[in-house]
Amino acid sequence: MEIKCDKCNSIYNINSSKIPVKGAYVKCKKCQNRFFIQNKPEKVEKNTEGAKKAPGKNIHEQNQENEFSSGVKDIVCPKCSRRQPDIHDKCFNCGFDYKHSKSKSNGKFFSSNSIVDKFSELSPKKKVVASSGILSIGVVCLAGLYLLVSIGLPWLSGERRSIPVNEDSYTQTQYNQAFVAWLKKNLWQDYQDFGHQSPQWDSKVKKVLDKYAMYRLGYYDDELGYDIQSDLQNIINSGCNDPRLFYILGNVLFRNGGDIQRAEAIVSTSLSYLEQSAYPAFYKYFAANKLIRIYEKNGYDDNELLDPLYEKKMRYLALSAADERFGNGNQRFYFSILDYQFEYDWGSHSPRAIDNYMEEFDSLENVDPWIDCMIRGKYHISKGWQARGDGYANNVTEEGWEVFRKEISTAENYLTKAYGIHPEYPEAAALMIHIRMTSSGLLDEKDWFLRAVEAQFDYGKAYTIYQQALHPRWGGTHKAMINFGNACLETGRFDTRVPRYYLRTLKLISKDSPSGGGAWVKPFRKRGVYKKVRHYFESTLSDPREGLEYYKEYSAYAVYAWACGEYEDARQIKQDLGENFIPEMSDEELDIEPSNFLNHLSRT
Repeated sequence: MEIKCDKCNSIYNINSSKIPVKGAYVKCKKCQNRFFIQNKPEKVEKNTEGAKKAPGKNIHEQNQENEFSSGVKDIVCPKCSRRQPDIHDKCFNCGFDYKHSKSKSNGKFFSSNSIVDKFSELSPKKKVVASSGILSIGVVCLAGLYLLVSIGLPWLSGERRSIPVNEDSYTQTQYNQAFVAWLKKNLWQDYQDFGHQSPQWDSKVKKVLDKYAMYRLGYYDDELGYDIQSDLQNIINSGCNDPRLFYILGNVLFRNGGDIQRAEAIVSTSLSYLEQSAYPAFYKYFAANKLIRIYEKNGYDDNELLDPLYEKKMRYLALSAADERFGNGNQRFYFSILDYQFEYDWGSHSPRAIDNYMEEFDSLENVDPWIDCMIRGKYHISKGWQARGDGYANNVTEEGWEVFRKEISTAENYLTKAYGIHPEYPEAAALMIHIRMTSSGLLDEKDWFLRAVEAQFDYGKAYTIYQQALHPRWGGTHKAMINFGNACLETGRFDTRVPRYYLRTLKLISKDSPSGGGAWVKPFRKRGVYKKVRHYFESTLSDPREGLEYYKEYSAYAVYAWACGEYEDARQIKQDLGENFIPEMSDEELDIEPSNFLNHLSRT
């Protein structure tokens, strides 16, 4: 229906099904005038153009006019009159609990409501009235179908909506292949352009750089690291003092758990030499960043030592944004470094360090437009949450809310531009899920999730952020989370990490259980859960192979069987693995001390 502000005459289209029967106050977005509107139900046409598209279609084909006709997804708090997204049980401004004062349909992906549930709640008298006359029945059914499709309820003809699966979808495996190829090319080219070369060791350097490109993925066990360490030591003993090779040696030594004091000396030396060389800025960033990690590992907390290093690494990281190596389809490789840096360093040094980064970044020219928008979007999200804080909404100051809303709005502008530049990249869409958790728009969390996984089917951040959006703290339910976890498992794409989000769902729900008394196991003990857990592990481990990751996953199988109460299976798995069993997986997977896990398993 169409409504008009009685002060500035601005006109808005709003879905009448969102307006309570008694009417409601709304606020004009243009002049902030608060005025009252009454419910005037719209006539439901048989061929509803405003219905949301079913998953599986190409989301870029969805018409924006149809998206808008799904209605404004906002609500006005009856206590403080604050307008906000209709996704929470409590007002984010005053904390008023309005979940029992309104009939709220959860429009999130994989929610648990159905039209059958709504009819079952009617009294016998109302059922008779609703059923009287063929015309009345037809109108009610048509209206119910419209509601079912337009607000995104997960059942249609008795089937739960699933995550669209396309065998040709771009995945992390393809990304990794592209990254390794890019890294091999640039590591060797930069050594040829800026390194300490000699026919005595050049061929050996090429081989070790190719190994290191694979090692950088983080998927390989310590054996590859030890090979690189040995090869590099032989090259350096031959007389090579290339600063980049020194850094790689120190990095591998540190990651292999070797002599940390020696690793510190090597990385410190490599940084000094790199700063005097013509090597690109991002190599200097890695050396400065690694030296900070080593200092932290050693327990150093001297700001006079750490602060200059933080400033260096952020300056070098900023300068790298304009490096042509990150253009022409390679933009994601730079943002993955930047994204990690913003996430990891949100601590005592980070606000100052990130501001230093932006000061340097703002002085750059010829930065790729997608990289520019993504960096600014990420920056304003970080600044918004810095002002708001991590506490509950009713503890946030008015000033904090004002800064938060401004920063999030600015971030949204940059991220939507980034998505428009490269819709085939998942990063902007994934961050827009986060934006939609605290704001309203034509596309909600579900829509942005679908856009992200269309770009890359198994883009992990899209799944973790969307899983967070389904959490009760953000207006979702455990039922919605379980439905989403089931959908991840049902994709059947065990060549990716997507089905494992079923296990992550169980863990997240378990953490919401009351502490003490073993309540944490309840999600694992529900009927049918172990059958799905077993299906996941048997499908994932069906391809026999060796290596640390395989034994870790196989050991995790025993941990989850134990959590599900299937002690005999857990003991059998442990026995089958023998000396390859890794009890530490109980801590890594479920935060259970390995000794407690083993002691309990031996007694049951």
